[in-house]
Amino acid sequence: MKHWSKEIAIKEYQKIRKEHGDKAKSSKWMKKNGYVGLCSYVRKAFDSWNSFKKQAGFDEDPLYESWTKEIAIKEYQKIRELHGDKAKSSFWMKKNGYRGLCSYVVRAFDSWNSFKQQAGFDEKPLWNKWTKEIAIKEYQKIRREHGDKAKSSSWMEKNGYGGLCYYVRNAFDSWNSFKKQAGFNEDPLNISWSKEIAIKEYKKIRKEHGDKAKSSFWMLRNGYSGLCSYFRTSFCGWQKFLDFYNYSYTMTENDLRIS
Repeated sequence: MKHWSKEIAIKEYQKIRKEHGDKAKSSKWMKKNGYVGLCSYVRKAFDSWNSFKKQAGFDEDPLYESWTKEIAIKEYQKIRELHGDKAKSSFWMKKNGYRGLCSYVVRAFDSWNSFKQQAGFDEKPLWNKWTKEIAIKEYQKIRREHGDKAKSSSWMEKNGYGGLCYYVRNAFDSWNSFKKQAGFNEDPLNISWSKEIAIKEYKKIRKEHGDKAKSSFWMLRNGYSGLCSYFRTSFCGWQKFLDFYNYSYTMTENDLRIS
């Protein structure tokens, strides 16, 4: 565990803000994305999350106290430019650090769709116009963009694709049946994987996402629930798996061939 002090916590947060921008305004986003340790320290060492941010150089008023409809619309247009269609979903917005904007919209506009229309995005619910063929093509596009993270319907719903998941639930026998028809015949990890394969997969995730992937909570929320379940079962718990992983990190490929 990191040995925190106020100075270390502030420097760490400044680094996170440099990397992730305004998403990291939210302590909820921070916890969901692997920074639980920092948030826990802040709760003990500072008067509040906002007080901590101010001391780190980010003096941010809650959106609903200082914003107008015009400001909210401009902010959302910026978010759409940055994140594209993922930000269609208020659910995705809340999960990715824009809870304050969503709270303001609930109070100031008739509905989320009404707000989007006024911002220039007149979007009808996808499931009203989709067919099986369109859904399959859309999912193939998502897999090209996001890879194996999009195996999980839970990850899909958390990342702005709730409409597609809703359509799939009504139009196909199951999520796995839909994936098979889209060309992704994927067995559950605990049926087809070995410890060796699972650890190699986790190494790839750690290389891509760094220390965020130490947190099983982050893994579950970002499309790796199957891998988490496999490690918990095979190593009698997530922490025991991490202990083994840390020990094995310097071992050779041959050493990692576990029976």
